[in-house]
Amino acid sequence: MISVVPAYWDADDMGNIAVSSLTKLGLSVSEALLIGRDLSPMSCLEGEQFLVRGDRLDYWVFVISGCLVGTVALDDGTQFPVAVYSEDNWFGEDLLLAKEPSSMTLTAVSDTYILLLPRKAFISALDTSRHFARILTKLLGTKSTGAFSQLVAMRYSSLPLKAFTLLALLVEAQVKRTGWKRSGRFPDEVIIRASQDLLGRLCGVSRTVFSSYLRVLRSRELVSVNYGILRVHKVVVFLSFLQEQRTRAYLPAKTSIEALVEALVESDVAWASVSNSFHPSTVPPEL
Repeated sequence: MISVVPAYWDADDMGNIAVSSLTKLGLSVSEALLIGRDLSPMSCLEGEQFLVRGDRLDYWVFVISGCLVGTVALDDGTQFPVAVYSEDNWFGEDLLLAKEPSSMTLTAVSDTYILLLPRKAFISALDTSRHFARILTKLLGTKSTGAFSQLVAMRYSSLPLKAFTLLALLVEAQVKRTGWKRSGRFPDEVIIRASQDLLGRLCGVSRTVFSSYLRVLRSRELVSVNYGILRVHKVVVFLSFLQEQRTRAYLPAKTSIEALVEALVESDVAWASVSNSFHPSTVPPEL
């Protein structure tokens, strides 16, 4: 299923990244060093599929840089974006513990570098470290309460909703990296470095259609595009959209991109006053 492609990193740098990421989760340095020695690097090029729906994941995965988008198949054969794994994200523990195949396909939206912990080493760490077991319990609990409902995804299957959902998930992933909780405010903008062609394919639309959606968002000053770089403004609008989805708030299943944006901007006026109470889920949805 997964072909481990050696990335040309310095071994010491890779070890430092691994130990740092594991200690941030709550492991001691000695525990992190034991796990870190079993990690191996892999690189995924932009547009490459890391995991295909129905495959089994044999690793616990940490994203060093780049971004993976998870999509689920709808009844009409198209894909719906439901998860984003970006820098400093671990994922796959649920599949390893359940021994179940993935319900998602994971695609790199930019050149992505990851570290892989084999199943055997994962289970060994779980058996020998109470701290590791406690951390996994917390991750799984957070994932359960913050998951983006796949039933919601199946219901809201219009093309504009797919596109807006993908952008909102990418925005949320970027916001998590900004340290906004320490500052008490969201960033003024986030940058999404991915081709419109690939983003369109992940939503099941052509580059032309995806670009037409961006033009509507630009007209409301929600985004801007310069030299292929997508800048997202009014970040709170995208985050409130995900909040509404996750709390099962009503959004029409069949709507134009213009009507969707209008509804979201209007609802954001009231929502923005309590935006500081919003907490993006610390772990993306389960595979």
